[in-house]
Amino acid sequence: LGWKPHVVNYSRMVFVSSEAILAIILVYFLNLGILGLIISVTISYSISIIIQCIFAREKIKTSFKKEFLKKWIKISWLPLYFGIQNNIYWLDITIFTIMSGSVIGVSFWTAATFVPRLITNTALMSTAVYPKLLQGDSQTHMSENLLHVFYFGFLLTALAIVFSKPALYVLNPIYENAHTITVIMSIQIFLLTLSTIFQEFLKGIEKVDINEKATFKNFIKSKLFFIPTIIIFQQIIYISTLAITLFILIQNDYSELDLVYYWSMVALFTQAPFTLYLYILVQKNFVLKLNIQSICKYLVASIVSFGITYILLENYLNYYENLFTFIPHVLIFLVFGVLCYISSTFVIDKKIRTLFYSILQEIKNK
Repeated sequence: LGWKPHVVNYSRMVFVSSEAILAIILVYFLNLGILGLIISVTISYSISIIIQCIFAREKIKTSFKKEFLKKWIKISWLPLYFGIQNNIYWLDITIFTIMSGSVIGVSFWTAATFVPRLITNTALMSTAVYPKLLQGDSQTHMSENLLHVFYFGFLLTALAIVFSKPALYVLNPIYENAHTITVIMSIQIFLLTLSTIFQEFLKGIEKVDINEKATFKNFIKSKLFFIPTIIIFQQIIYISTLAITLFILIQNDYSELDLVYYWSMVALFTQAPFTLYLYILVQKNFVLKLNIQSICKYLVASIVSFGITYILLENYLNYYENLFTFIPHVLIFLVFGVLCYISSTFVIDKKIRTLFYSILQEIKNK
């Protein structure tokens, strides 16, 4: 990330494509089930790691320094503390399963959040920002970076919302009724992605770990401790609110699909204020000037482009039982929506024209 950040995306693309191909072969054709998934993920990760090792070989072939190991051990509690948030976050599935007494709702939740998780790829736009901030580079590029995050974020969020129903149908027709949950979770995951990016910005300007004489107290006062504390606090509120909400709903005999719906609402409304709070912190620590005019253009373009796509989907898409017939039809509408969004923003916004010209120029230089 600090040397060749684009290579990370290369390895991810290889991982995703190889995982998909292997999963189709091992799960669909060879009927290996969960074992097939495990094998496909393991092989794909191995290929991804090999690619990164090849590109990073110039940096990792140098001699190992003992002082690095000593420092890692000394502050190893910090990343372990940061990891607590994941343990709390995944308690939601455990709580739902215990309180509802069934895993059917969890299956609907997993299906409904499958497509929105593609939105997290928006964070890839900022992969190079964190290491650049660690290096002490100028912060002037951050506003431009966030503009690109919103551009691709609106695109992926609109895709997840509009194609929620067809995507769930592909997974299993019984999940089709959960498309409203997918819409809610698309917004939640977009906010979560912004939150993740803001966290990286704030941690990137923290210099406490550069000081070899930094004490435990110094680390406690730093953003490296403060940021995970805020996230852990948010996760505790999320889990607590979810448990209380489920307890009330279960007493009133709500269906499992309704329980999952309110689960998604809790996730959204406990995420939104913390994303806003992190944005305020970023504004206080950086000279950040968002181009509101361009962001509004992207938002309007996404609503219009994918609004038209949604109308066409509802009127002309046939839900064939054969997926090999159904998926190509869906892809036609998907390509139409994406092209409408890209072409419209290309016409109405100079910054997008500059972005695509820069991409083309970079490709030519390669």
